Amino acid sequence: MQTDDQGKKYVVADVVNKGNVYLRLNGELRFVNAKGEVVRRKALPERVLLRDGLVRYKLALPEDLPEDAILAQIEIQPQGPAKSYGGPPLYGEVSLQ
Repeated sequence: MQTDDQGKKYVVADVVNKGNVYLRLNGELRFVNAKGEVVRRKALPERVLLRDGLVRYKLALPEDLPEDAILAQIEIQPQGPAKSYGGPPLYGEVSLQ
């Protein structure tokens, strides 16, 4: 998680491609409360990740995020050329507390 000079908070996720083909990245950012319930979802914009490249997702926390949200989870599904298999989904999470 990052905070800018104005106090706005961001979830940041870096994805590196160590393979030998490009990948298309799709996914979503979820916010979860203490009960484990998803209280908000945000689709990630599709990005192209070249081989030996890096893509950084920097996503602002919603201003109307429920106060009981304690966790941000990101899930990214990579796909290879022509929608071929790009590997298993990538997961990450960060505490909002």
